[in-house]
Amino acid sequence: MKERITQKPELLAPGGSLTSAIIAIIYGADAVYTGIPELSLRDGKANLGDEEIAHLVYYARKKKKRVYVALNVFARNKHIKIIPSWLEYLSDLKPDGIIVSDPGVIRLCKRYAPDLPVHLSTQANTTNKESLFFWKEVGVSRVNLARELSYDELREICEDPPVEVEIFVHGAMCVSYSGRCLLSALFTNRSANLGKCAHPCRWSYLLVEPGRPDEPLTLIQEGSESYILNSRDLCLLEKVGDIIRLGVHALKIEGRRKSFLYAATVTNVYRRAIDAWTCGSVDERQLKSWRKELEMVSHRPYTTGFLFPDYGSLTEEKSSSYSRIRALAGIVIPRPEDRPDFDDIGLSSRGEICIQVRHTLDIGNELEFLFPDGSVHGEKLKAMETLQGSLLKRAHPGMIVRIPVECTTFPYQVIRLKT
Repeated sequence: MKERITQKPELLAPGGSLTSAIIAIIYGADAVYTGIPELSLRDGKANLGDEEIAHLVYYARKKKKRVYVALNVFARNKHIKIIPSWLEYLSDLKPDGIIVSDPGVIRLCKRYAPDLPVHLSTQANTTNKESLFFWKEVGVSRVNLARELSYDELREICEDPPVEVEIFVHGAMCVSYSGRCLLSALFTNRSANLGKCAHPCRWSYLLVEPGRPDEPLTLIQEGSESYILNSRDLCLLEKVGDIIRLGVHALKIEGRRKSFLYAATVTNVYRRAIDAWTCGSVDERQLKSWRKELEMVSHRPYTTGFLFPDYGSLTEEKSSSYSRIRALAGIVIPRPEDRPDFDDIGLSSRGEICIQVRHTLDIGNELEFLFPDGSVHGEKLKAMETLQGSLLKRAHPGMIVRIPVECTTFPYQVIRLKT
């Protein structure tokens, strides 16, 4: 594990909200990706409006980081009608790239935003090197490869590729081929290919015999329960060194709908892993420590997927529930008396801070303040009060409260709750 790796890949983290994207940048992301409402494969709150995208691009540029905007919906004619105006806006704004999956959208990118790099989404399920040459010919500069590839197949593709290669290394996986699932559309009329997946693969299923409709049977697979379509979460932490030795240009984290704690923790673990492998200084103690951090956040059981297959561990039939060791207590936000530029991580405060509460908090709770270098500072919650000065014994999610702290904090710092 002491072999030095000279090429450091980009660490690409999810930005499902403006706050989540900023947190990912603070905790080590080289770049973040976000989406546009109705035009990406995450619906609702996992996308940014035009002003939020502009704010994020400004912030990232100030920090010398990059922003990619997803328009990777499998476009219908109604989408084609509204995409040009968005592309013209993005052309003026100049993010660092556009993520697409539809050939028609690629043509529109060349017409309305010809100066912006085009990246191909994993939804295009690219599984061979010849396809990379095709996508280069139509103007694509980076391809996120299909999750279904093996390590040997990835190695072949990475031998002098015509475009940049990107792969997912962490996060939720779809049971269907590169996410092209029809179950949600069939059962709920919510198409996964339009960003509206209802996740029927996470449901428990019963077996019904036609002659006895009132006597459903629970499906049993190898002594477990009936979540037979429920895939585990991808985690390639221990394989990061093997992957970046191939020359992969970007390692991507899934999770635009995940919590601030997920954004901070997962991004920071992979940041430290990439840096350590690049310096050739990874040992089992570090791997164990990083893996323990990943166990802290909400997740399903982990798997190395198809890249390093253990086919008995790709799905989790016992339950589709998440597990976690820590909860998100809240994040540090500006106090009313702080300067307008308080969103700069270089500015810090101590003594008394304001936090946006994300979990029920009680006096005496143990809080953990996360830092970008991977360190954690623990404190007991000694007091809370409202912005108007009323003392509190309990705070609820959504509240903004003042609390005393002994450590130095910074804006957007993530605070864990020991549960």
